[in-house]
Amino acid sequence: MRKIVIIIGFILCNLSHELSAQNSYEGIYLSSGDFAHGKLSYVNNQRDKNYKINLHADFSTSTIEIIFGDSTFTVNKKSIFGFRDKSGFCYRFYNNEIFKIINPAEEILLYSTFTSVGAPKNVHSETKYFFSKNLNSSIYSLTKSNVKDVFLNDVSFNKLLDLYFHSDSELSATNSAETITELNQVYKFSKQVKLTSNK
Repeated sequence: MRKIVIIIGFILCNLSHELSAQNSYEGIYLSSGDFAHGKLSYVNNQRDKNYKINLHADFSTSTIEIIFGDSTFTVNKKSIFGFRDKSGFCYRFYNNEIFKIINPAEEILLYSTFTSVGAPKNVHSETKYFFSKNLNSSIYSLTKSNVKDVFLNDVSFNKLLDLYFHSDSELSATNSAETITELNQVYKFSKQVKLTSNK
């Protein structure tokens, strides 16, 4: 009986991985609304092996190319929101740069970029963090000072920022007990505090 349970569990696990892989489509988010609703365009349905999103990332150009079968589409980065890669990670275009979205389901979006720093013989990758107030807002470097400036009129949130965060590096942390970044958790709590104080 125990062997049967293990075999069934193994089959279900493999099936789950296969379904997950089938749903990991890559494509383009034409707008922030499309991103919010998970709607992809120029989608790689994984049936056509000749598919590629050429980002021209090294040159910070204003366009990307989408190779789809025998066709090539050129799209201006300013006219679209971003894209999703074959691993399921989402990215946003802003000022011709590419920002990886860390927390796509949350209100205050956090982003990361990777840059090479150091002398030629000691080059290493450095992660930089950014944020935006919402899907359509400008992107800023993730510092407590910048967050307080962007949410200048939100007194409750500003007070909690000082209470919970003592350094800029803490702003990108994820609460291990919750599936939410600590910055967004504090933001949600500030709204509850505001509602309580208004009663």
